[in-house]
Amino acid sequence: MKLATALFAFSILLAATLACSIADQFTSPTDTPAPAPPVTKISACAPVKTAADEGDILYNAQVAEHAQAQIRIQILTPKAIQTVEFIKPDRFFWHSEAGGVWDEAMSIGGTAYARGSAEPTWKQVPVLNPMAAIMMQPFIDPPKKNSGADLLAQLTKSGIANPKIEGRLVGYDPVAFFGSCVYELTFKSGDTVVYSQKTWIDPATGVRNKFEAKDETRTVIETRLFDYDGIKIEAP
Repeated sequence: MKLATALFAFSILLAATLACSIADQFTSPTDTPAPAPPVTKISACAPVKTAADEGDILYNAQVAEHAQAQIRIQILTPKAIQTVEFIKPDRFFWHSEAGGVWDEAMSIGGTAYARGSAEPTWKQVPVLNPMAAIMMQPFIDPPKKNSGADLLAQLTKSGIANPKIEGRLVGYDPVAFFGSCVYELTFKSGDTVVYSQKTWIDPATGVRNKFEAKDETRTVIETRLFDYDGIKIEAP
């Protein structure tokens, strides 16, 4: 758990479309079209040679996300579910649920509201729930870029012996989220994998579509799903 906490603290906070031409739509059924080559779109994905290359890609994804007018992130773990939403400049919503107990918080123009499973009616409150406030702040502050050396130092401080970080472009997924470039960071202690994370990035906009983290047993311990439209946050 100590390892997972340390790595999540430094997680790098992380749509192609297909169309037919008009001519294609009216091709005579007697015509025999030439076999189409496989569509990979790997050329749309930025290449990765080092972990630093991937660090730059993931940082740029955060910058692109910060420029969005609105964003929703669903955070799924084996024991809890969280949803955070933000609409510029000052509308925020947070939902947290674990073990059948849930809490929600909202902030609109600095006015805070809260409710939960114990008291399900929205009430105006003096200050935003502290956990919700922590979740809200990264949407307000611009992303900060940490160096690989800083991250390695933090991993060493957390007890990881001989830490190493490897990055790679897994490939282009033409199905996921209408097309995504998939990147992976692997954290090692010597040659032993202790943690890994995959990120699905929209090659058209540069934002993240999905994030998935696995522990040393290759078990998924966290999934994040991103959305950037259709979000509404209204005062209760």
